[in-house]
Amino acid sequence: MILNGNEDLTLALLLLGCSPCTAMVLVWGRLAGSNQEQNLITTSLNTVTIIFLYPPVIKLYAGLGSVEIEWVGLLISAVVFIGAPLILGITTKLIINKYKTQEWFDS
Repeated sequence: MILNGNEDLTLALLLLGCSPCTAMVLVWGRLAGSNQEQNLITTSLNTVTIIFLYPPVIKLYAGLGSVEIEWVGLLISAVVFIGAPLILGITTKLIINKYKTQEWFDS
């Protein structure tokens, strides 16, 4: 296999391959003319689920490839790259709704 002996590249590809891309799901749904409300619910559930499943899945796949990765690093990456944007988005919406109306936000 090409990646044998190159643990850094193996780990980088593993992390990239398992990373969620929820924003593109919304774009694809819009381009396909799908039900955007259902698409938003599904994407939101996926985001919340991946916060909890990303570290164990990465740890499992890294173990299968004999690549060492620390739990703490995985947990920090899940919180920083998935949890923080979610919390910031919710907080931003609440702040905007405090100073503007929901109709302003929707338009």
